[in-house]
Amino acid sequence: AGENIKNREIVQTIKLKNQALATSGNYRKFKIIKGKKYHHTINPLTGFPAFQDILSATVITNECALADAYATSFMVIDTFSLSLRMPSETVIVILYAPA
Repeated sequence: AGENIKNREIVQTIKLKNQALATSGNYRKFKIIKGKKYHHTINPLTGFPAFQDILSATVITNECALADAYATSFMVIDTFSLSLRMPSETVIVILYAPA
């Protein structure tokens, strides 16, 4: 929404071999209504936008669909509980909003 793509820059590259990377985030597609931020990730338990202090979640694992599912799930549910169920070779990077 009004973002200038030309002002973006590559901060870091990651080399993957037989792995997949997926990132989900709430820093681009959102609306602020009466001071409250609503983003596009819906909590399936409530049917409403998820409210977390997470800006983005990146997951690297062996399967693309699994990486995507986990990254999206981190945006909705308790990250610690979900990480306990993940394959041991999985890498997780989570960015939190400043307090």
